[in-house]
Amino acid sequence: MTPTPRQRVSTLSVLGVLAIVLWMPYVWLLFEGAWSSDYYWYWLKRWPVLPGLPSLLVARPLGMETATLELTAITIGTLMLFAVGTLIGRRSHRWLLCVCIVYAMYGGWMCFVTQAVYRA
Repeated sequence: MTPTPRQRVSTLSVLGVLAIVLWMPYVWLLFEGAWSSDYYWYWLKRWPVLPGLPSLLVARPLGMETATLELTAITIGTLMLFAVGTLIGRRSHRWLLCVCIVYAMYGGWMCFVTQAVYRA
């Protein structure tokens, strides 16, 4: 009996699952602040790149303290999470499940961190 080849997961399904897992922890932001507050809209505009927020821990010591450079660093962090998750998750359904578990733990931790930073 010949072994069956490992079935790869489609890229679109991996991207969809990763998008849900990475951005679900930030749903609290939709219900948090006053819609008329500039501070609230500042955070809401950055929602697409919030998963990469820890990249500021690397960017700030390197002297990237302007808003544009910080946003660039956060964007690169988010893209790296997406790229690594996609490359690993496409291998098989098991690998996708492992990536989702790790990203869910990361997202839960980041949910508490971003809420603390938002309320500070």
